[in-house]
Amino acid sequence: MVYQQAVMWIVTNDERYARNAATIIDAWSTQNRAFHGKNAPLEGGWGMASFARAAELLKYTWPGWQSSGVEGRYISWVKSLVMPNLQHEMLNRLPMANWQATVAEALAQLSILTGDRSLWDQAMSWWHKVMDVYITPCGECQETKRDMFHSQFGLGGLIQLAEMAWQQGVDLYSYRNNQLFTAMEFHAYITNGGKPKECCYELKGIGFLPCGWEVGYNHYKGRMGWEMPNTAAMLAKHRPEKYVFHWGLGTLTHYRTAEVLHRPPPS
Repeated sequence: MVYQQAVMWIVTNDERYARNAATIIDAWSTQNRAFHGKNAPLEGGWGMASFARAAELLKYTWPGWQSSGVEGRYISWVKSLVMPNLQHEMLNRLPMANWQATVAEALAQLSILTGDRSLWDQAMSWWHKVMDVYITPCGECQETKRDMFHSQFGLGGLIQLAEMAWQQGVDLYSYRNNQLFTAMEFHAYITNGGKPKECCYELKGIGFLPCGWEVGYNHYKGRMGWEMPNTAAMLAKHRPEKYVFHWGLGTLTHYRTAEVLHRPPPS
């Protein structure tokens, strides 16, 4: 909800949405007194990626952000209650999968908001650890056999962080010979009703999540000019992207933006 409000502020220039977003962030920052549980690292990752992304938008577009004092209270809350979960030792014991990808995304977004380089380094470390084991050469994920939803959770975190890194001048998209490109096409093929020959098991949880498909497609097709027929067909069926968990609205924020920005000037 908070990211939706921030985006609505930018789209409409109606300050009520900016105030709504700031109020949501501040309410959590000042009223929440406990953040724990067996899923706390994952849920903290979902929440903080969304909160920090919204705060970043407000920080540089809404004149009322600085005087509101929300950023300071938010960062204090994250450090005291949420960060211990994002840095929990259990993440080192779990298989490298969607949890670590989500945490990496959240740490990167918090790093960009706060300028804390140590958080960025942690995010990069997790991203590479996941990428090195999560996606096979054919594009299959470690969780594809589990179900498509969890595979998209993992892919979403990896794609979102790759886009953040690109905006910071770091190219993660090309890592391991553009493995994210291969994984996107592989899983889009499944979402479109296909079954890759590598999947010698029942495919479960087939459905579309707006986890970062438009973001990744905007890079590979828009910036690089590479055809992605499976991803293109899937997105054509599901545009505009809705908002689920902390993902979505990619059609609004990314659709064809790279294509326009990188279009050659008229001769």
